[in-house]
Amino acid sequence: LFLVVSSLVEITFDIVNQVSDQDPSDNNSSSVRIVRILRITRMIRILRITRIIRYVRAMRLLLFSIMSTLKSLVWAVVLLFMIIYFFGILFMQAVTQQRYSQADALSQDDLLCSTASAGLKYWSTLGESMLTLLKSVVAGVDWQDPLEPLADIHWAWTLMFVMFILFTYFAIVNVVTAAFCQGASDGQQQDFDQ
Repeated sequence: LFLVVSSLVEITFDIVNQVSDQDPSDNNSSSVRIVRILRITRMIRILRITRIIRYVRAMRLLLFSIMSTLKSLVWAVVLLFMIIYFFGILFMQAVTQQRYSQADALSQDDLLCSTASAGLKYWSTLGESMLTLLKSVVAGVDWQDPLEPLADIHWAWTLMFVMFILFTYFAIVNVVTAAFCQGASDGQQQDFDQ
């Protein structure tokens, strides 16, 4: 009822403000006061919405679940970052070393036309290497594209890349999912306790 009345008052003030033919300098201070009152009324509406959440059980359960899994989320991101950092250094070093060893044997044009240019696209810097690994895990890039320059270096780098994908996808993602499910279950239990 309060919300409806405040909305009607707001509309009435808007209509009166538009219809009135008074001098704008006389109406300026009163209109500023009216706008402040309307802003306060809107703030009260927002506060009322937070009280409504107590009565909507599904929304409250989701909020408790999200809040209880935030700690797990932070540590999962840290763990994923460390793994990506480690493998990013390995792959960047391998491609960079291969590039410098080929630079002596090939001219610059041959080097740019070879698969080394693909290696530079995905593995040239640590940041690019880490981004490539993240894209590989979350399906942002096809695995074959960053794998080709590594396969051209040695078969062991292919094995290392596949091990990274398998470890990250099956071990880390599943463990993180289990941690989030456990956190959501704890959040639901906390909701029942309240």
